Amino acid sequence: MSLYDVLRITSNASLAELRVAFKLRQLELRASGTRSGDSATLERAFNILAQPKLRACYDSLLKDPAAPTRFPYGGFGSILVAGDRSRDGQTFFASQILHFQPDRQERRFHAALRNFDFCDDCAVYRDVRRKLELILDHSAMPIIWDATWNRWRHLLGAKVELQGTFVRTGKYQHQNGQWSLNKWEIALPSRIHVKVPANIGEQIEAARKSHHRFGQFSDALCQIRARIEREPMERKQVCKLCWDLGMPGDFDVAQISWQPDYDALFYQQLCRRARGLYLFRDEYIFDLSLVVAVETPQLGRAVPPQLKMESSPVKIATTEGTHEQRK
Repeated sequence: MSLYDVLRITSNASLAELRVAFKLRQLELRASGTRSGDSATLERAFNILAQPKLRACYDSLLKDPAAPTRFPYGGFGSILVAGDRSRDGQTFFASQILHFQPDRQERRFHAALRNFDFCDDCAVYRDVRRKLELILDHSAMPIIWDATWNRWRHLLGAKVELQGTFVRTGKYQHQNGQWSLNKWEIALPSRIHVKVPANIGEQIEAARKSHHRFGQFSDALCQIRARIEREPMERKQVCKLCWDLGMPGDFDVAQISWQPDYDALFYQQLCRRARGLYLFRDEYIFDLSLVVAVETPQLGRAVPPQLKMESSPVKIATTEGTHEQRK
């Protein structure tokens, strides 16, 4: 019996169809009062087929039993094997894997929709800072999306709450003549729970409308962004370029180099105090009365700005008191 037979689904089923079949089979097993072992087999079948790389490996095994296989999740966990000892009793020869339990970690956090990669049948979330990865389908996250969302996902301010069981995995990479282990955590598809905000529809529609208003200027904005990579540009200068292109006057030019998940509050507070704002690469340069604050947007939070001293006295508040410095 194949894993597709366990789920009672065809081999060409989509990820969303796999999840629906998994939920239906779960209900059937609970209603029939079946053994826990059958439930574990069902969950294992879904977790393998719901991950594209593992599913591709399994499909190749169905066609050719001698095809090379990959060990699920890189082998981080506990393994139970059967085998025989050598005659001297110093060596154990494993002949069969009886059970494997990957290292697991329960996690709960919020993720911005703009950090997802949207495909027609799934959405992939990768968090480089946390080193997490998960794959969602339309059944797991009740939002109807498609691949075109990638064009304007940076305008999405909405966040969803993710909760799930993550397993530790890793892959060796050869860099600079040395092998290094790159560790990640991947969510088990069967243990993912998503909670969306009550006004998620309104936030998505607002981002979509913004894209429709400014999408026609995408090529020109790319040229402006390329110029900002080469030289600092004052905000008023960038605004004039946008106005000359016929863009609506309520467009905030900071969005040209805006970073995902950057806390807008810190940016707004500095704007209120600045005499001028310059855009340069991935930095916002604020011309304040006594200092120049260089703010580099970071994922998840705003960071303290770098302060470049001018010739006038500057008072800097520290935990030990107030000090006066000069350039």
